[in-house]
Amino acid sequence: MSIRSNHDLRRWLAKEVMGKDLPRKPLKRESVLHPNQPARSVQYRAWIRSLPCAVCGTSFGVEAAHTGPHGVRQKASDYSCIPLCHPHHRTGNDALDKIGRLAFEQRFGLEIAAIIETLQIQSAICSKLNRLNPYDRTVVGQILKVEDCNYDRAGVQRQLYGLAVSAKRYVVYARHTSSLQIIKPSEHGLGIVYVPDKRERYKPEDCKDRKTSYSLWIVEAWDRLLSDHFRRINDPESALVAQELWFEALPAVMRIRITTANVMATWRKRDPGSAKPYNFALSPILRQSTPNCTLIAPFSKHSEEWLTQEYTEIHTGEVVNKYQLHRVGR
Repeated sequence: MSIRSNHDLRRWLAKEVMGKDLPRKPLKRESVLHPNQPARSVQYRAWIRSLPCAVCGTSFGVEAAHTGPHGVRQKASDYSCIPLCHPHHRTGNDALDKIGRLAFEQRFGLEIAAIIETLQIQSAICSKLNRLNPYDRTVVGQILKVEDCNYDRAGVQRQLYGLAVSAKRYVVYARHTSSLQIIKPSEHGLGIVYVPDKRERYKPEDCKDRKTSYSLWIVEAWDRLLSDHFRRINDPESALVAQELWFEALPAVMRIRITTANVMATWRKRDPGSAKPYNFALSPILRQSTPNCTLIAPFSKHSEEWLTQEYTEIHTGEVVNKYQLHRVGR
């Protein structure tokens, strides 16, 4: 299918996502009450109000602003609504209701028709997936939503890209002329790995979400994966220069708590002073270990000690040093 218009894009999305064939020409929306009345949808207006303002990006006090043609003392179709905060909708000096649609578009550089088309496509996808919603609709109205990371700092929605290596392990990024900006790096599955990184946590510069932050070493790891990925593609405009990661030489260890009686008993034979309930210990992640083999050692933030100190196997009490690690973790 060749995509030459917004309706062609809607037909393609409906076919790929919902498996539904739409007519070649867009149908006029009609009210279920009267064919001459503008279409009404309480659910669609409620969904519009859940989105950030199309001008300033705020999520507080957002209203469903009607933008389409209408008769005297009559609102336009609900499917012409866009999300606007109260000042940009009604009360501000440059409010839509005060200066009109054309002047409003020119004042804020918007294309309301394009916004409406995008919202209708998003609504169709959300409605399809929301059939799987197992929750009370009055509590969780939608299981799929557009997150704040999809918008830049000005509240304008932008194109994002993603790279995934498995389920829940992905990175969302924005592409620029000669670089990439990581917007949302997944930490799933990495929380067990302890890395002594005391640097300030990472926040994407050009992102509406200013509350969420990420460990900088995780961002650097995803940056390397993106770099390696794009280095295989002969595209100098989107390639990144691979850099050496400072934590590459660190052994993979977990910071765990002592919570079970058998571990406590074994640990007290080794170090009675630190063998207290809920104290931290280090446990190395072995590539291939013998069955039921778990090693622990006193917790240390100094990574240079991780390979030189002795570890204790919690089931047998055997003490293992760095020269014996190859026997238990090949």
